[in-house]
Amino acid sequence: MFRSFGLLALLFVVSHPWFNQGAGPSQLDVVPRPVKQTIVETPSSADIAFEDFEFLQLWITNHPGHSEIKGEPTKGFKYSVRARIYGEDAISTAKFDAIDQAGNVIQKILIQRQPGPSGDSDFFGVMKVPDRPFRVVLSGEGIDGKSYRLVFRRLFKPTLRRKSPVIMPSSRTMPPAAAKRMRELIDERYLKGMDKEEDELRRQGGKIVMPRTRVFNVRYAPYLSKAGRPLGLRIMYDVEFSQDGYHNPELELFLDYQKSEWRGRIDMYPLTGSIEPQPAEAGSPQDQPHILSYGAGYLYKAGTTYHFTVELVPDYVIQNKEKTKFCIYFQKFKHDPLMQVAFKEILASKMPTKYSVHIANTAFYGEIEGLHSQNTVLESYIAEGAQDCGEQPTDRF
Repeated sequence: MFRSFGLLALLFVVSHPWFNQGAGPSQLDVVPRPVKQTIVETPSSADIAFEDFEFLQLWITNHPGHSEIKGEPTKGFKYSVRARIYGEDAISTAKFDAIDQAGNVIQKILIQRQPGPSGDSDFFGVMKVPDRPFRVVLSGEGIDGKSYRLVFRRLFKPTLRRKSPVIMPSSRTMPPAAAKRMRELIDERYLKGMDKEEDELRRQGGKIVMPRTRVFNVRYAPYLSKAGRPLGLRIMYDVEFSQDGYHNPELELFLDYQKSEWRGRIDMYPLTGSIEPQPAEAGSPQDQPHILSYGAGYLYKAGTTYHFTVELVPDYVIQNKEKTKFCIYFQKFKHDPLMQVAFKEILASKMPTKYSVHIANTAFYGEIEGLHSQNTVLESYIAEGAQDCGEQPTDRF
């Protein structure tokens, strides 16, 4: 089943329509083809759901973070707040208001969109609690041009009981007076920080305009060795953003097999990748093999066209640290006999591989059909000199 590449496979590669018939083995001309975009229903305002609204306290521990308060918020007290929304891709604009039990607007709630690490949206803000019961309303316009208005189910009933904005672990070594003074200083600093954030949110006007991402020129070609053997897949795509900021248009690629037991047995990972022009990093520089190793989450400029190129290979092949050779992880599912059987069936299959393509946090979905079977890809690696990785694979070989 894992025999050497052989003359027939070599003839297939050279004569395949992907390649320039007159080119030499090291100069094969691969012409990219467009990825077939699949029809996806446009999100509508009916898809938007207002799932939660929370008042938050800051925990001071080894790993500081916010958590929802217990019980009701305190009248006249200022809190950090968080809203949870589903169907955000259907939103064009959004705003939040507090309303009384009769439906009258009490006040505007200052909330902004913040991008999460994966590129989706979080909604955080600052709110001073009204002096009477209230509900929270989310309203705006969807990308379908229709208005929406959603009332969060909970009726908040403000209390007079004061809650500290910061929760600190008790100290057994600090005198009670010193601990009390430290808490007061931390509370004061935290509230000043919220005042500053509130001023910034007020300058923004309280209306959220959701960013839009345009994906175009999505193309693909086989990823070839220097000898012209197919090792994986190269995908290129262009992206433009409507707003400056953090975005993550990561390529998601799946082997789309008809047999359900074959799905998920092989993933494709980015062996190489590039973005031109190069975006800025959101934090400290990452130690990674290339810019697309761990996704495409970076700081991008609005109106700039970014060109992405990524070369993907199956995850049953491992490249050594020096990037000079590969090994094959034949025993990938050694602890699960049924999965191992399915894995071997895929590697033996001569069926062309179909791929499903998605650009994360965008509306682009597509498919690629008719590419080399996994058996052909496997024999390419064997012909390139790839050996068995053994039971405990490493990149030191």
